[in-house]
Amino acid sequence: MSSSFATDFALLLQPGDLNELQTIVLCNESDTTTNDRENLRLGLELVSLADQGQRQFLIFQSTRNGYAALLPTNAIATSRRFHAFGMIEDLHSWSILLHESEDRIASAIHEDYVEHHGGDAWEILPEYFKESNRHAADHVPVKLRGLGYHDAPLRTLMPRIKKFSDAEKLLMAKMEHERWCSERWLDGWELGPETNRKLKISKDLVSWEELPSGEEKKDFEQIEALPKILHQIGRGIYR
Repeated sequence: MSSSFATDFALLLQPGDLNELQTIVLCNESDTTTNDRENLRLGLELVSLADQGQRQFLIFQSTRNGYAALLPTNAIATSRRFHAFGMIEDLHSWSILLHESEDRIASAIHEDYVEHHGGDAWEILPEYFKESNRHAADHVPVKLRGLGYHDAPLRTLMPRIKKFSDAEKLLMAKMEHERWCSERWLDGWELGPETNRKLKISKDLVSWEELPSGEEKKDFEQIEALPKILHQIGRGIYR
C-alpha cells in the first residue's frame, strides 16, 4: 500500500463530525512483521492526512509482541487513536473464551437496570437476556475508544474518569441505541406500534431522533453508570 493510496483514501473520508464516530479498519492480513508494520505506517499516514473529527483506527497486528516498538517516537502522542486487533495472544485468552470479563460487566449492567426499573436477579435471568447484556458489555470498550478512553485494572497513581460530559454521554447513548437496534434486527425482531417480546416486535427499533419520549433515558442511565460499574469489578476508565 503506497503513500498515494493513503492520500486518495484520505480524500474519500467525510469531514469529521464531533457527534459521530468513524472507524477505519486497516487489515493487510498476514502473520509477518512486515505487514504489521505496513498496517501501522498507513494508519499513521492517514491520521496526518485526514480531518480528525471522532475517528479511531483499528490496526491488524499478528502478535502483541513488539507492537509498541513499531510505533515511531513522534507517534506516541496519537497512538491512543490506534487500537490493535487480531493478535494471537488475545484470540487464545481463556478469559475471552469463557466470557468471564464480559459476564462480570454484563451482570453489573443488569443490576443497575434492575435498580432503576425492577426485574429478575442475574442468577435467574433467562439466558436470552443474559446474552443481550453480554453484547452490551462487549461493546463498552468500543464506546470508550470513540472518546479516546480505555478501561484497565485500577491504578493507584493514575487519575481515572469518574463521570462523562454531557456531549460524551449523548454520543455514547446514541452508540448504545444503534448497537441495541442492530442486535434486535439480527435476531429477527421487527418494528411495530407496541412492543411484544414473544413475537419479537418492538416500538423502539427506530433512529435515535424517532425514539418515543422518555425511552432514551435507559441509554443515558447505562452510560452514566459505566464508571461505577467498572469500578465495582476493579477496573477504571483512563485516557
